[in-house]
Amino acid sequence: MTVGGSTIMVINEKGMIHQIVHDDLFKLNKGESIKKYTGLMSISDEILNAVEDMDQNCQKIIGEHKKYVFSGLKHKKDYQITLVELSDDVLSLDKKLMSELENTKRELEDVKMTLYDNLETLGTYAIKDMLTGAYNRGYLNTKFQEIQVTQQRRDIDVAFVYVDLNQFKLVNTSFGFEEGDRLLKKFTEISMHQTRQDFDFIFRIGPDDFIILMVECNYDDAMEVCERLNDAYKMHTVISSISYGIVMMDEEEISLDECLEFSEKKMSLFKQKFLKHEHLGDAN
Repeated sequence: MTVGGSTIMVINEKGMIHQIVHDDLFKLNKGESIKKYTGLMSISDEILNAVEDMDQNCQKIIGEHKKYVFSGLKHKKDYQITLVELSDDVLSLDKKLMSELENTKRELEDVKMTLYDNLETLGTYAIKDMLTGAYNRGYLNTKFQEIQVTQQRRDIDVAFVYVDLNQFKLVNTSFGFEEGDRLLKKFTEISMHQTRQDFDFIFRIGPDDFIILMVECNYDDAMEVCERLNDAYKMHTVISSISYGIVMMDEEEISLDECLEFSEKKMSLFKQKFLKHEHLGDAN
C-alpha cells in the first residue's frame, strides 16, 4: 500500500496484519504543531481503514490455521494441563471398562450355563412325556432299535410289555381329570420303582397306554414284575387296575409295529378277563 509516497506494512505480535503506520507517526513528538499532528492523524485513519480491509482478507486466508496454531501456542500450558487431566481420565475410564468387561464375562458365563441347562431341558422334553416323566412315543422308536441290536448281538432276553390302565375313562368322569393325571403320574412312579434302572425303560404311548421294555428279562420275570406293578398301583385307586400283554423279542426280524400289535392283543385278552371278572363281581 502507498500512502503519502511511502509503503508501510506492520505485522502485529499475534501474527496478523492488524496495523499499518506511516513513518511520520514515529517522528511525531510533543514539540510539533497540532496542525501537523492533525494531518498525520488523518493519514493514520486512512491507513487504519485500509488495514481493516486487509485484516478481513487475512482472516479468510489464515482461517482455522490461525485458530489452532496461534491459540495453541498461546495456551500451550493450558493444553499440557488438559492432556494430563485427560490422561488421568483415560486411565480411570480404562479401569472402569476393565471392571465392566470382567462383569460382562461373568454374566456371559452365567448365560452360557443357563443356555446349556435349557438345551438339556429341551433335550429331555424331546424324548420324555411332560406329564408323567416317562419316555414318549417318539423315543420308543429309537430305543427299540438300540435294544434290538444289543439283543441280537448278545443273544439276551428282552420282554416287550404293553400296559393299559383299566377303567381310566371312568376315573376321569367320576373324579375329574386331575385325579386321572395323578394316577398316570403315580403309575409311572411305581413302574420306575419296581423296574431296574438302565435295564428297563418305560414309555407312555397313549392317554393311558404304556410300554415297558425289559432288557435281560425272561417271560416269567416280566410277568412277576407286572403283577407287582398291578398290586402297587391298586393301592392308590379304588376302581382302576392294569391290564398287560407280554411279547418276547426273540425273533431277529420282529419289528416295533409287530411288537405293538402282538402285545396289545394279549393285553386286550387280559382286559376282557378283568372286565368279565368285574361284571361277575357286580352281579354277585
